[in-house]
Amino acid sequence: MLLLEQVIKSRLAERSALAAWQVRGASQLCDRTQVPAVEVRMSGAGLGDVSREAAQLEPRWSCLLVNRRSDTAAAELDAAMEEVVGSLHGWRPAVPGGRAWSELRAAGVREAEFVDAGLVGYAVEFTTVSVFESLDA
Repeated sequence: MLLLEQVIKSRLAERSALAAWQVRGASQLCDRTQVPAVEVRMSGAGLGDVSREAAQLEPRWSCLLVNRRSDTAAAELDAAMEEVVGSLHGWRPAVPGGRAWSELRAAGVREAEFVDAGLVGYAVEFTTVSVFESLDA
């Protein structure tokens, strides 16, 4: 499930509209002071159908858009948000290891909070679903 971080990150890093943005994963070792940035992270997972034989998991992926406050920050964040939603909503990720995932679905947008008052950002959230089969069934 966590392998999706790299797959989503790679998809966004390919987008020319995000060329000026550092696209990074939450588990990646990098300079997190560099902005503007898009940080891909799993923020949790819900459960779908669950039986003795299998469990359906629905991870929630956040693409945290962060920028420095400025006169152009809103326009830059808006353009990045449009690119992220357009790139990921309806896209079906292929993950190493062969796990099948459903298409990503836009699940919401929320304001991000930062300790640094000079930063502004929003988390664009997506969900996808896969079935995990019991090894003991």
